[in-house]
Amino acid sequence: MQRCWWLALIVVGMIIGATVVLGMPGAAQAAPAAGAFQIALTGRVSSSQTSTDAQGHPVVTQTQVLQTNRGQSPAVALVLNVTIQRDAAGQPHSTGTATLSDINQQTTVFTATVSGTIDSTGLAHDTLNQAVAATGSGGRFTWHGLVRQSKLGDLTGTAAGVLVLPKGLPASIAASIWPGTATNTSGGTSSLAADPTLWYLTRGAALTAYLLLVATTALGIGISTRAFDSVARRPLVLDLHQVLTLLMVAFVALHLATLLFDPFIHFGPAQLVWPLGEPYRPLWVALGVVGLYALAVVTLSSWARRHLAYTTWRALHYVSLVAFVALTLHGILAGTDAATPWMLAVYVTSALAVAALLVLRLVQAAGQPKPTGHIAP
Repeated sequence: MQRCWWLALIVVGMIIGATVVLGMPGAAQAAPAAGAFQIALTGRVSSSQTSTDAQGHPVVTQTQVLQTNRGQSPAVALVLNVTIQRDAAGQPHSTGTATLSDINQQTTVFTATVSGTIDSTGLAHDTLNQAVAATGSGGRFTWHGLVRQSKLGDLTGTAAGVLVLPKGLPASIAASIWPGTATNTSGGTSSLAADPTLWYLTRGAALTAYLLLVATTALGIGISTRAFDSVARRPLVLDLHQVLTLLMVAFVALHLATLLFDPFIHFGPAQLVWPLGEPYRPLWVALGVVGLYALAVVTLSSWARRHLAYTTWRALHYVSLVAFVALTLHGILAGTDAATPWMLAVYVTSALAVAALLVLRLVQAAGQPKPTGHIAP
């Protein structure tokens, strides 16, 4: 009977995962031409003026012209008109406007606002916000750039983001920006020549893993509060918790594997396991790596529970809350679907459900003595 229960749960989990993975491409393909990217940048400062603010601090107004190397996707030129000055804390930051055009700067595709900071090494972290299509309609553009300026005004760096070309963009311009872009009969762009299957798998696996994380976190707290004892027998709830944890680990592994081979954003093996040097939204992707290690600690402590004192096992399981918070923030701030209302609703609902169970656990714990010894197998 127990084996049948486990088999049923595995089958249900696989069906849910397959539904999510296969269902997402339809929505994604509604965009005319899209893809996440990581590109190398070169450029120059075409003009620069220095003045002072009311406190006597230097204020630099620059026009920066950045281009990607030909043959990469996308092949674009970005012109930044920025003002660089120090905030109240003395941190240099930049604000201004940006225009994204084809590599020859003949057709402006997007306009956007710029915000960013400059770290202690002189590396500028620029993010483009409120991108609006200047040619055609629709489309989407996000950009996070890391740019270093030499004393001679040369610019080098990298950028990562997502580009969805607007409808109505001339086919020749679309092809020059994203080599291999197909065109439809109305002259607008339709799809990428590159197979986006891995991108869909990455997103679907991430969503499935997150839903399983929510379920295992809620079940873990619910087991300690006995919140589900009136719904199912306690051994079944424990089995469900264990099986969903294994399924979660499997989908996390699938998410990492598809990122490793994804053709648009190039994550190396080291970047998947070490929270430094990420090519895309580095802080929030690094938070996902931290959450991954927190999950590993919790999972390993579950397998070793027979050999751990109860207090040690419980302390290690508190790390699951760290994992939940870290991975929720990772999904909201690094996930490409986080801006959609349905995905935002998933995050909010999940956070509220886990928070409610946690409050119940804290209320119950306030009146209970702390157990000692070893936990029963």
